[in-house]
Amino acid sequence: MNSPDAKKILELYCKESAETDDGRIAEALEQTERDPELRRWFEQSDAFHTAMRRKLREIAVPSDLREKILAGNKIVQVARWQKPAWLAAAAIVLALGLSIIWLPSRATAHFSAYRSRMVRTALRQYRMDIVTNDLKEIRQFMARRGAPSDYVLTKELERLPITGGGCLRWAE
Repeated sequence: MNSPDAKKILELYCKESAETDDGRIAEALEQTERDPELRRWFEQSDAFHTAMRRKLREIAVPSDLREKILAGNKIVQVARWQKPAWLAAAAIVLALGLSIIWLPSRATAHFSAYRSRMVRTALRQYRMDIVTNDLKEIRQFMARRGAPSDYVLTKELERLPITGGGCLRWAE
């Protein structure tokens, strides 16, 4: 044990009430024998605490102290935020706030919102996830992404050249 650790232990040590079989206290006391500066500090600290205990014991306890304490009005005030009405109101406000943030809005799941999003996506720099003219390869790509891949093209669309495709998630 080093001197700073011994000092921390001895700051809490009281000869009159300490357990003598506590190994840490015994070790700290042994350190005072090895470190003269720690010994001087401990002797001064012990002398101070002994004098304080002696002076405190000299103070007479009023004979009616117990009755005064027990007769006193006990006023316990609960903080405003701990009252049930405030707690309930705070819980409701918190629940509403979190639901607004976390729950998806039903308005975004409408077709008009979808159409608007797709137009914005197409107007900005649009890149396909897969660029190929092979319809079979595009279907496999869509299947790997969890998108529908067993779709049927109209005759008009079958006549157009294929350039690739993309997979966009909507309202998850």
